[in-house]
Amino acid sequence: MHTHTFMHRHFVGAPLLPIVLTLSLILSSSQVPLASVYSAPGTLSAAVSHPSGVEALLDPEAQVELETNIPELVDGGLRLAGKGIVRLKVGTAELTGIYGGFHAVKHSGNLTVSALTTPVLVRYGTQYVLVPTGRQWRGNPETLPLLSAGARVWGDARTPRTLPEAFLRDEMARVVSLSTELPQNVPAARRTLPLLSFNTDFLRFAAANERADHAWKQGVYGHLRFLVEQGDATVVRALLRNPDLASAFEPSPELHATASFFLSLTEDTAMQLTLLPLLHSSPELMTVAAAHPVLRTIFWSAPVRPESEELAVTALLGLLASDVLPEAAPAYAIERWQAEVQAYLATKKDPGAMLNFMGLEIARHIEKMEALGYPERARRYAAVLLSLTEGAEDSLTGELARARKHAHDLDDEACRSALHDQDHGDASRRHSCARRVHPVPDSHRRSHVCVRPRPRGGRGGKHHLRGAAAPVPHAARPFRLVAEGCKNSLIWESNNGGWKG
Repeated sequence: MHTHTFMHRHFVGAPLLPIVLTLSLILSSSQVPLASVYSAPGTLSAAVSHPSGVEALLDPEAQVELETNIPELVDGGLRLAGKGIVRLKVGTAELTGIYGGFHAVKHSGNLTVSALTTPVLVRYGTQYVLVPTGRQWRGNPETLPLLSAGARVWGDARTPRTLPEAFLRDEMARVVSLSTELPQNVPAARRTLPLLSFNTDFLRFAAANERADHAWKQGVYGHLRFLVEQGDATVVRALLRNPDLASAFEPSPELHATASFFLSLTEDTAMQLTLLPLLHSSPELMTVAAAHPVLRTIFWSAPVRPESEELAVTALLGLLASDVLPEAAPAYAIERWQAEVQAYLATKKDPGAMLNFMGLEIARHIEKMEALGYPERARRYAAVLLSLTEGAEDSLTGELARARKHAHDLDDEACRSALHDQDHGDASRRHSCARRVHPVPDSHRRSHVCVRPRPRGGRGGKHHLRGAAAPVPHAARPFRLVAEGCKNSLIWESNNGGWKG
């Protein structure tokens, strides 16, 4: 695949051969900058690269502005992909993805965004829409309702649709055909650090100061790239904590772009955990990461809550929408996500409306998991729904109350299944479950768990302890389980694999 870089004002999709012939004629006879290229309808363009590090494949007669820092879709449709941050302007809206590609169409003031291999965050002013991978959103960003208009109105205007399989298959093939190489402006790997940053105040001109500082940062980033490619997260972590290099890692668009590129160089979880904090100062990029197939597990291991309430709700819904992939989000990520939902609801003076909105979103996700044949995920989210709505039954809408009853049934089924395995020693089933358990870092394991049993209609004030699940230490480490809610707390302790209580 050949890649052509055009530094001109507009580009209109054209077949590859006419582009090559036109360029040959123009460049052989004149040095005047190319203004535009036009094509006959019906053919996709060749791949077009932009200095930001993205490549585009244009629909017939599509028109794109390439002279700006961010490519701008003027009219028509295109596919855009890149290794780092993937940004596109469409009128007054801006689309953002990370390490992947998407399809966008502008027509008669409306915008259609199909997220192919990266979630896409659509921003218009202070309003946002998150389109998860495999989904499509269509609308006019200028008419989006505010969250203050009501959670349900806000959510309905942002609900994405599932992409048809044939469209998704064809468009993903086109995106994959685009270049997967890092752009030339990404710092080259270097084995050693540059000389320590020096005081450039003595340089006569401010421009000289900036050039010297930029060159030093590029050297630091080049060494960081070398270490990332070597795969030693411990050494990378030490580099990022080096006080002599602190100014190189201060929040900036340059740092965000570089870190995004470097994240695409590794599939190692420890390395991703080390690099992702470099994006913490960009709430928009972190919102994309919250739903990204590659980054969501890393994000939810230590989530960062944005100051914007709209972005916070968008990120919370992002995990739900993204957990439809063959590989489920790990249990500890769901646990952290649930804690974030509860913490957000606790900030509301009157959480009733938002609780009903979030609860129905979870209930719909449960239905989707059942329809897709993911019963374990359905039961997991059923437990979340029961926990979030416990004690607030009187404020639930009729629809959510019915969903809660269904969640109870799923939860009971999970309990009966677990007890059956325990009583009958179903080793094969326990083994199949064990294969799906995601490793939990020691930093996320608990030394104790406190649960509050729910009354189940037993006589004589009896309670049944159920649904207590949490990452725990290895058997050789002490662990306490405390059950509260009765007249006296019940305490079980384990040590070296044994229990007493």
